Amino acid sequence: MDAANDPQGPFLCLPRICDIRTDITTQALADGGWAVVIDEQEENFKVQDLERKVLTPDRNRAMCEAFLRHASATPPA
Repeated sequence: MDAANDPQGPFLCLPRICDIRTDITTQALADGGWAVVIDEQEENFKVQDLERKVLTPDRNRAMCEAFLRHASATPPA
């Protein structure tokens, strides 16, 4: 049974996909990855490394702000 269309529900809502990118995300998606110098040595991080190997507070803030903007703009079903 589809939980989004359940006659006794709905219990879930259909997902909405938003493309939220920062400069760091865009660079991390590129073939070379996001290049940053740490202790005078260049490190390259791919998008899957973000938040696992390196924390990026500005990127997190941008994603949260964009989420809140989109969530508050979504009309109720």
